[in-house]
Amino acid sequence: MATSSRTHRGKQKKPTALLIPLLSVTASVAVAIVWILLSPLVHPPLSPQGREPSRGLDRKYLYWGGRIDCPGKHCDSCAGLGHQESSLRCALEEALFLQRNAELDVPSQETAFGALLINNVVLLKLFSRTHLLGYPKEYASPKSFLNYPKGVLVMPSRMCINPLHNKKGILHQQSNASSDERWAANSCAMDSLYDLDAISSKVEVILDNSKMWSHALSTSMKLGDSGVAHVEGVGKVVLKTSSHFSSVLLINRTANPLAWFMECKDRTNRTSVLLPYSFLPTMAAPKLRDAADKIKGLLGDYDAIHVRRGDKIKTRKDQFGVTRTLHPHLDRDTRPEFIQQRIAKWIPPGRTIFIASNERSPGFFLPLAARYKLAFSSNFSDILDPVIRNNYQLFMVERLVVKAATTYVKTFKEDENDRSLTDDPKKNVKRWQIPVYTMESNRVPEET
Repeated sequence: MATSSRTHRGKQKKPTALLIPLLSVTASVAVAIVWILLSPLVHPPLSPQGREPSRGLDRKYLYWGGRIDCPGKHCDSCAGLGHQESSLRCALEEALFLQRNAELDVPSQETAFGALLINNVVLLKLFSRTHLLGYPKEYASPKSFLNYPKGVLVMPSRMCINPLHNKKGILHQQSNASSDERWAANSCAMDSLYDLDAISSKVEVILDNSKMWSHALSTSMKLGDSGVAHVEGVGKVVLKTSSHFSSVLLINRTANPLAWFMECKDRTNRTSVLLPYSFLPTMAAPKLRDAADKIKGLLGDYDAIHVRRGDKIKTRKDQFGVTRTLHPHLDRDTRPEFIQQRIAKWIPPGRTIFIASNERSPGFFLPLAARYKLAFSSNFSDILDPVIRNNYQLFMVERLVVKAATTYVKTFKEDENDRSLTDDPKKNVKRWQIPVYTMESNRVPEET
């Protein structure tokens, strides 16, 4: 009986020992064959230039238009860099909001072949989009793949340049030039201003002239209702929570006639601001950052002031012929003698001051040289001339330089702790007031 029992147990062990590795090898080979046939690669991360056009349909694409604030009533105008950055930041925030804590439910049998765990990668085959998605193992859970980035902003490949803010090449236009030719001449490549890879480390972006965008757009047209959602007057919360929008490949916001930043109605609520105002200024293109670093190195220990005049001191006459302005003390407060009085409590005599300004009068700031060592971007032409093609680029370099100063004095106070040249509010779109030019007349002028 004992011999019989040992023989019986021996006959059970042998086939079991062979069967387990045989099944494992067979399953692995089968999965490998299916994987090779269906897709050669697990999807890599997106790049702004769309160098991987065969993948990326697992994202939700957000498209606002081919130009910042256009389509809409702003297509025939071009805002300054600050306004365009406000709109761009708004669009980036919406894409970031759509991807924060995003969940991709495990597909049902109607839409998916299934999920397989191989070499710590979850492979998902969706029939509805006929491609394989590769998800790292840490995104997998019994109910969902958590925190996988879904929102991708389709960024315009070029930014328009306002002639009022540029002196480098705007342009010897021909009256018979087409609108497209004028647009190309009055604009610059987005990647000449910003480091798109750095932006994508926070919010995924691709350009609207990339192969990735072309592929996603053509695919969305083939998917019917699940391909494109044309959106107007819908907030980002609804876009994220509504099942109608959560399943589409492309959210098209081009129907909105307002400037993009007008969609950010709740920006005064600091808890709703996902990207700080300093985000885009720190995302300058590598060659602009390099130029700024060289200038900072030559300046050594320095202070800086930003003096905004030009467009901000414009005036108009009222019905009685009285000159009025939106910023009644600005022209006074940004003149050298008043700047010297204002900054004396912050910057001691003898310091090096880098001045960034849109004031075009030669020698305007020279009176300050009696107390300070002055430096301007024009002192670094050997660094800037090979790099700068327009004043937007120049402003971005200057912005990096002034923010790195030991003491930085802005034109307007934007935050409570800012040092500023004037106490006038930066935003004033309705109150046209009589300009004040003397220190004694420091009262708030009469309103219209």
